[in-house]
Amino acid sequence: MTRTVLTQRQAQAGLPLLAAVGIAALLGIAGWWYFSSAPPLPAAEGQAIADEFLAQLRQGKLDQAWQATAADFKSYQGREAFRAFVAKHPQLKQPMQFQTESTGPASPLREYSYQPTGGASKNKAAPLVKVRLVQETGQWKVESLVVQ
Repeated sequence: MTRTVLTQRQAQAGLPLLAAVGIAALLGIAGWWYFSSAPPLPAAEGQAIADEFLAQLRQGKLDQAWQATAADFKSYQGREAFRAFVAKHPQLKQPMQFQTESTGPASPLREYSYQPTGGASKNKAAPLVKVRLVQETGQWKVESLVVQ
């Protein structure tokens, strides 16, 4: 039986090639990630998505609104839980006035705040409604709905 033993010099000769392949693979992965992500969301476009979502809630199109949510939203709050949440907050059936748009530094999330335009008593301010959007598979979807 013949046994092949690599000398130290032969083993070291393959290191530059291995390093070059590793660097090329990392550059390929980084390029794929960069070019496959969706472009940044303009504020007006994000507000239009949030406006449409809230309009669907007002119009009672809950299934359609639920379909516009991200996978995390759906796993956290199933369709029936979403229906119960909307029923529990009648202010979601009222017209909304846009208040602010916010995002964190380098954050993939966009948050839009709204104030219901009717139904607040003189002693109590109307609650703030927040719709947060996130990128999912190249599209912007509703990641959370909060009534404060």
